[in-house]
Amino acid sequence: MTSPPSRTETTIGLAVLALLVLTAAVILKVKETPNPAVLVAGQAVGQGPVAAADLLAPQPGVTPLSSPEAFGPSTLSDKINGKADLYLNAGFVGLVTQRFALEGPGDPWVEVFAYDMGKAQNAYAVFSSQRRQDARSLAIGDGAYATANAVFIISGPAYFEIVASAQGDGVVATMEAMAMAMAGPAKPKAGPAEADLFPALGLVADSIGLQAANAFGFDRLDKVFTARYTHDGREVTLFFSRRDSAREAVDLAAAYAGFLKDYGGTSQPTAMESARMIAIMDAHELIFTVGEFVAGVHEAPDQATAEALGDRLALALKEAGQ
Repeated sequence: MTSPPSRTETTIGLAVLALLVLTAAVILKVKETPNPAVLVAGQAVGQGPVAAADLLAPQPGVTPLSSPEAFGPSTLSDKINGKADLYLNAGFVGLVTQRFALEGPGDPWVEVFAYDMGKAQNAYAVFSSQRRQDARSLAIGDGAYATANAVFIISGPAYFEIVASAQGDGVVATMEAMAMAMAGPAKPKAGPAEADLFPALGLVADSIGLQAANAFGFDRLDKVFTARYTHDGREVTLFFSRRDSAREAVDLAAAYAGFLKDYGGTSQPTAMESARMIAIMDAHELIFTVGEFVAGVHEAPDQATAEALGDRLALALKEAGQ
């Protein structure tokens, strides 16, 4: 069960959404070239109001191509049909978008997507789930990364995407400058504290993510942190989810094992404490509990790999609970 937002988180979320709406109105009236920060209010997240003069400072080489558009939960699919569920399942509140022309050959342009996700953990969920293995990390906001034609940023409960019509060093550099203007330099710590619970040995860099809902196709498995690990030259996914109680963790582990069996999985013996081993489709799924955590190894190539990595994760979670 998702925990209700705190009074502070609710206040921040309302402030962000209100500033997005106010910003959209301001942009329609001003004639100056606006900084894209006007749209996203990234500087305001967790820092209080930002002066209008700062928000409206011109951004070199960036010119508005369209008026801003706003979308809510009932209209999000009108803008991003096919991907809306990812955001809605993670707590989506509102979206403002606008296109900007950039200087350069071929008349490139970018579209800025400014999402209010309500809570920082919700923003992290969509941010981490979009990341590609070839993405390049950036020292911006609470976390950022770039691909060949896009930049993705989180700043508190705000999540931003800047997507370009073209590739090239100049386009990427401009998008990174826009991202910095929206979210500021890197904060001391990025991502939820739970991400630190993964063991360091074998962890693939920048592979930690958060699945807000329907993890591994099971509708009861939500708020699941995942990370990729190398073991004997192969990559395997480890996961865990902190539940409200140890009893809930045990019940969820049993339900997930039952779900795998319903789809052809078979139980295998394992010496690991409080664990279930399921062989399914030429892979092995290890599921276990440690206190209020349900955790495991997803699609390991063999039982030995699943148990070796499972032991490593279980030890890390036990140490976190001490």
